[in-house]
Amino acid sequence: MYNNVMLAAALQQWDRYSAHALAARDVAAALARQARHFHVLSVYEYQSKRLPTSGLPADMIAKVREQEIEQTNHFMREKIDEYIAPLVSQGLTVSKILRRVASWTER
Repeated sequence: MYNNVMLAAALQQWDRYSAHALAARDVAAALARQARHFHVLSVYEYQSKRLPTSGLPADMIAKVREQEIEQTNHFMREKIDEYIAPLVSQGLTVSKILRRVASWTER
C-alpha cells in the first residue's frame, strides 16, 4: 500500500507518553505493516543547564557544553528506543531519526 510511513513524535519533554502519542504510534504501526519502510522521527533541542561559567576558560566552557549536548543526545536515543520498543517486539523494522535543532542561544 505505502512505500514509506513516517511517525513524528515529540519525545523530549515527556516522562510518559500521552494517549495521543500512543494512539499515533499504534496507527503508524498498522500502516507500516503494509509499507516497505517505517521511520520514527523526533526533533529536540539542547537545553543548557545554565552552569555558572564566569571566570572559566573558554575551552573548559566548550567542554562542559559538549558534555551536556552528548548527555542530551544519549537521553534522546534512550527515549526513542523506549518509544519504539513495542513496535520492534512486534517484528517491525523501524528506522530511527533523531535531529537536534539549534536553540536560540546557539544561533
